[in-house]
Amino acid sequence: MNLIVVVPALLLATCAFADFSFDEMEQLERSEQGELLQRAREAANAENFGAARDVLKRAGHKAYAPDDIKAVEGLIAQREAAVVASVAVT
Repeated sequence: MNLIVVVPALLLATCAFADFSFDEMEQLERSEQGELLQRAREAANAENFGAARDVLKRAGHKAYAPDDIKAVEGLIAQREAAVVASVAVT
């Protein structure tokens, strides 16, 4: 069976059993993106930049808040630059 046919069929089957409207699903996705962005901020503040980028990448797939994604990208870059600068001084 062709994967292109199977995936939409699975999505339709899943949606048939769910009792969510499109707006509710979109709200859920936005909420999930917000949680991922918060986790990325926390990882950046803990100087765990690899994890911060990984979580940010997952948040970016949601694509609801591009300005928030750019802000977290900036935070990661700023925190990483500060760590590099402090290491260079010592």
